[in-house]
Amino acid sequence: MDQICNLKGVQIIQLPDAVGAINVEMADACALVEVKGSNVVVMVMVVVVVLVILVVVLAIVVMVAALVLIGVLVLIGIMVVLREVVAMTVVEVLVVVVMVAVVLVMAEEVSNVLEVWWWRWEY
Repeated sequence: MDQICNLKGVQIIQLPDAVGAINVEMADACALVEVKGSNVVVMVMVVVVVLVILVVVLAIVVMVAALVLIGVLVLIGIMVVLREVVAMTVVEVLVVVVMVAVVLVMAEEVSNVLEVWWWRWEY
């Protein structure tokens, strides 16, 4: 009995009626193997994609947490130095920190504008 499972589907070589039932059973088994194989590939691809997304999200969360921790530690350090050395109140220290942050953000924006202007002028 010859049976061929192609990528496009199941082909069965015609045999006499006496073995027709066996052909049908083998055709069903071959189709089942093909379906299970494609399902396994799809499941593996889904698992890989989900794992990659989880790793990327975890990396972003860790980076943000590290930046927030560094910012908080720097802020605490600035507050301690200004309160102890310059004898400023907490409100004055917070005002100074906010002013420095605003100046840094403005400097970053000016830098971006100048970079775009320079790029347009150069090319």
